[in-house]
Amino acid sequence: MLYWEDGSMAIVVQATEKYEAHFDEQFPLMEYIDITREGDYDVSISGAKRLSEMIEDRILTNKPVAVPEGYQDILY
Repeated sequence: MLYWEDGSMAIVVQATEKYEAHFDEQFPLMEYIDITREGDYDVSISGAKRLSEMIEDRILTNKPVAVPEGYQDILY
């Protein structure tokens, strides 16, 4: 279970949906969750903004993130 700061989920959902619409593939959130950590939160507002900026950069450069083989088969 992840501990989300109030308001951070909306930022992450918006960013990942934009990624998924652009690249037509699921964003591997758990592979990039370290970007979102801060303080007592697994997903802080500032971390969610960092993730959003990283995703926006990937969209602008048209470079999807690396997805490890078998990622879709892992249970988190």
